[in-house]
Amino acid sequence: MKNIENELRDELRAAHAIIRTVLTVLTFDQKIQWSNANERDNVSGEGMTRADERKDSIERGGVDALYRELKCADRIIVNARTLLTHHQCELWADAIRLAGVVSRNATRDDVRDQALRRAARELPGPQFGFDPAGAANSVTVVMLPTDAMSADHTAFLHGLERLGARVFSVPMNAVGGVHAA
Repeated sequence: MKNIENELRDELRAAHAIIRTVLTVLTFDQKIQWSNANERDNVSGEGMTRADERKDSIERGGVDALYRELKCADRIIVNARTLLTHHQCELWADAIRLAGVVSRNATRDDVRDQALRRAARELPGPQFGFDPAGAANSVTVVMLPTDAMSADHTAFLHGLERLGARVFSVPMNAVGGVHAA
């Protein structure tokens, strides 16, 4: 598990540098289009590039947070690439190399894809988490008994609210004493 965590952290660091460098080659209008595309794909965070979320995951995140942020970073990079001209892609590749990210493919799509696939295969069972880069128009429903919620569950639900999810709390006795099967 530690190997996967380290691999995801390394790839997220590289993705963070790649995303920072694209800001140097995008025009103002392209940045607006990029922001709209990131919002459409539900991968925008505090800023249009989720920089704070990535940095937090790199510094303190576990495997789930690293995986989730790497998936978001991957989508953000794809959205940026679709807006660039051929000349801008060459400038971006040079900026990426100057930032110290070295790979056969400047944006490391192949390496990032392998890391995400390996993590998806090797992570144990269903993960407790929310995938902001999930399918468009999808709905995620999380049901937890509110009388047994830990501080971690509460923090998780507040995080979902910050991402734009609607979180409802219904006491057990309000639904006629529904019990899990």
